Amino acid sequence: MLDEGERYLKTLGSSGVTDSYCIEAADGRRLVLKVLRLANVDRWKAVELFEREAEVLQNLDHPGIPAYVDFRTDIEDLAESDETGAVTLTVRREWVPGESMQSRLDASTPRPVLDAAELGDFLGEGLNILAYLHSQNPPVVHRDVTPEHWIAAPEGGLKLVGFGSLQSMLPQTRGGSTFVGTRGYIPVEQMMGRAVPASDLYGLAATAVHMVTGQHPGDLVSSDETGTLRTHLEEAEVNSGHISLLESMLEPQPGERPPDAKAAKRRLDESAALAEASNYDIALIDTPPPEKVDARVDASSESDEIRLTLPREGYSTKQWIFSAAGMLVGIGFTASYTLAGSWVIAASMGAVFLWGFLKTMRAVVGTNRLAFDGSTLESKGRILGHSGQWSMEDVDAIDWGRDEDDRSFYCVDLEVDGSTHTIASRLSRPRAVWLADFLQRLRTRRLPDDTRTL
Repeated sequence: MLDEGERYLKTLGSSGVTDSYCIEAADGRRLVLKVLRLANVDRWKAVELFEREAEVLQNLDHPGIPAYVDFRTDIEDLAESDETGAVTLTVRREWVPGESMQSRLDASTPRPVLDAAELGDFLGEGLNILAYLHSQNPPVVHRDVTPEHWIAAPEGGLKLVGFGSLQSMLPQTRGGSTFVGTRGYIPVEQMMGRAVPASDLYGLAATAVHMVTGQHPGDLVSSDETGTLRTHLEEAEVNSGHISLLESMLEPQPGERPPDAKAAKRRLDESAALAEASNYDIALIDTPPPEKVDARVDASSESDEIRLTLPREGYSTKQWIFSAAGMLVGIGFTASYTLAGSWVIAASMGAVFLWGFLKTMRAVVGTNRLAFDGSTLESKGRILGHSGQWSMEDVDAIDWGRDEDDRSFYCVDLEVDGSTHTIASRLSRPRAVWLADFLQRLRTRRLPDDTRTL
């Protein structure tokens, strides 16, 4: 099986169907030679998976994935061969030096091999590699994202190997594809032979949990005790943003996980940006509101807080009439009684005028202004607006509904210790919905997928 000038170095392992060797090419490069002997095959599916691995690898080009060299088979000579044992399929690919995450786990279990500060880098690198696979057309699903297949390269960075289980397209039939993968690192849909890109996210998250807690993911994720996973992650001092991301990637239903690695990476970046905004001097988080929702979200370089401004919608026709009438009556009576010398009545009418004027100004230039410093939300009223300050830990709920002052509009309320506090009013329904959702995500340190971090 070796070409002229190639040299056998060592045996890497055997799966019972395939054998892997480390060889040296004629040009001095180290390669992995993976061999499937037809004599060892009891199901033709193994041959299909081997050919699929070669087909997919030759179209991939990413620094985190071993480079493909070639694929060879003499299977077409099967009819002419007297010995089926002589029929082989071989794949040559780049040799990836370094230590697998599984080796580190085996050496340290039950102690963790990754601390909380390193977790973000591991997830970021892993998601970048998976995002490349999932961006292929059709998406490439690895299906065996485990510690054994993550290699820490000597020069730094991660490499993903173990492509013998991949599928080069999403299932197109009701029956799906064959079940493959390592138990404890695969979700329910993959056990049923219906792997999707979100299935790889489950494997990456399970690997991360194993490495940062020292506990096998099968013991934590499947535990009957509520909160077991979160408790172990908190004990490992994992920050809340990473915990929320890992929990979402380990959701039992694929529809409740991020749809692919790109979306998960965006969540990871956004949680880092939000944590930075509450701890450092300068951070700009730009969360685009829906179309036609005029709002501004920025951060102060001086006060280390996120500030949000939404203009009020203005008045309904009824309110405009009342305000205009109040100003006209106030002006008329003020002028007449001033000339007549009755200052008491003039002052009363002046108050009517002032009320109408302020109400009108509130409708025209009034804004809802909020500030968030990572733990406290402050409502800063402007022109008869709402003012107050609340710790996010004390907030039981954030909700939106009809504005009690004018039911033509909507408001956003906080529920704190059984009391309701309005923090923004006179909003259109889209603005109220967006604001309540945005504040809820700030409260739980999870931003929507369309958030851009600058």
